[in-house]
Amino acid sequence: MRANSAVIISSRTKRGVPSRITSDGRADRLEHFEEKIMCKNGGLSERSRMKKTAIRFEPEMKEEIQSMMTEANATSMADFVRQASEFYIAYLRQKKSINFIAPLLAQTIKNEIESVEKNISSMLFKLAVEQAIGTNIISYLNRIDRETLSSLREMCSAEVAENNGIITFEEAMEFQSSED
Repeated sequence: MRANSAVIISSRTKRGVPSRITSDGRADRLEHFEEKIMCKNGGLSERSRMKKTAIRFEPEMKEEIQSMMTEANATSMADFVRQASEFYIAYLRQKKSINFIAPLLAQTIKNEIESVEKNISSMLFKLAVEQAIGTNIISYLNRIDRETLSSLREMCSAEVAENNGIITFEEAMEFQSSED
């Protein structure tokens, strides 16, 4: 945003000597107040295009600003206030456009959810077909009677409910070998 600019807030000391406010709020005297601040690219600084405005703060607010200047990466109080103003203006603009963006965002999310739902449903259908094939093959090969199947279904339902459906083949094999 202001990568190539330098900012100085000027004020006059009691003796009328120009001074510069540093980032910690102290004033440093300047020998040549009228010097022009040049950017790295050789042009005039952003300061030369700015208009001076006086702002009054309550002492607590001024202390808070000074304590937060390093966190905001501000070089001066004016820089801090400028950054805060730019942030608030952007916030207000975004707040106006949120009424336009919100329905678009909601529709986009809804479309994504529907797409994911469709993909999951398709995969579950394919898994159910494969499970039906496997179940029919096992049933044909083992010739299990209805009573054994019914008790197996009850036992498996209880185990799935207890373990949230996390059952390993090793656990099932261990259970089956312990019954023998």
